[in-house]
Amino acid sequence: MRTTVELPDDLLRRAKRVALERETTLKELIARGLEHAVSQDAGAESRKRPESKRLPKVPRRGRKRYAMSADEIAALFAAEEERWYGSPR
Repeated sequence: MRTTVELPDDLLRRAKRVALERETTLKELIARGLEHAVSQDAGAESRKRPESKRLPKVPRRGRKRYAMSADEIAALFAAEEERWYGSPR
């Protein structure tokens, strides 16, 4: 696929020099760099904290209020910590 990317002049010059030193093309160097960056992001995705039930946002004045007791809030925190760390603190 063809695409256009704007790069700083200095970065492009350095990338061309690296491509020459490695006896490869600029296209291949960019593709390898993107592949590396994308694969690192994919690994980071799997390390993200698991989704958990979130506490409701604090309402602004005059808006709907959420009826949650202190015990319900504490239970949500404990459940979230257990999912993140394996046991409540």
